[in-house]
Amino acid sequence: MQVLNHRPGLLAGRLWPTGALCCLCCLCGCAQLVHITGNSAGSAELAGQNPHFVQVGERVDFTIEAPEDCSYVLVDFCGHQILLDQRDGEKFTFDKLFDQSWAEKNCQIRARAYKQQGRMDVVGPDSSGKLLKLTRQDDPADLLLGQGYMQVRCYQSQIRLTLRPSDNVRWERGILKIIGRDSRVWLIRQAQFGREGFTVLGPNGGGNYIVFYEPRARQLNRSGRTEVIFTVPDGPDQTIHRKILLRTP
Repeated sequence: MQVLNHRPGLLAGRLWPTGALCCLCCLCGCAQLVHITGNSAGSAELAGQNPHFVQVGERVDFTIEAPEDCSYVLVDFCGHQILLDQRDGEKFTFDKLFDQSWAEKNCQIRARAYKQQGRMDVVGPDSSGKLLKLTRQDDPADLLLGQGYMQVRCYQSQIRLTLRPSDNVRWERGILKIIGRDSRVWLIRQAQFGREGFTVLGPNGGGNYIVFYEPRARQLNRSGRTEVIFTVPDGPDQTIHRKILLRTP
């Protein structure tokens, strides 16, 4: 039995305010904590990792906890600006679907909490999806309360099984069984035209084949291990049976 690693899709991080080091010296009480977390539906927070990992296909809900006097939050999500001006208590929220275009990419997230002074400095988005920053001589600039960063790494789990079957192997009758979250069982067959599934690569020079499959986020446990079993007929009264565990580090 093999144990393979995949990454968790749970996020957590802290955003510290600008000027925090200064406040440690002057003790003026101006340092305010901005706390950001993210998780997928049904998952718990996981802290202590940097970067934070999310599986391709997961939609992550981000929550930003800001000081009571925060009017709005500006989020720079990997170069894309997001304005959050609606809050629930001390929380601002947004969500993001990490589709295939994010695979194996790092994303830097910066959140800045502001207190509005007079009229709001940022409006939008406009027709192109961009936010507009306004400056007025007769209007004071909005006050930056705090900011911080989070790095997210989007990954794609892979199942690779190296087998050396006989010439009588029946790949079309093979079954890749995944026992995922909530003990749900997924039965994956060989890919065919119009149907997704595992693929068989090979043989190589040594006569080995590779059974390859990229599981969806919903097919995997969010933490711990995901059990994967592959069976395929290999001639009369013969069956190849292989079991692996995908493990969250």
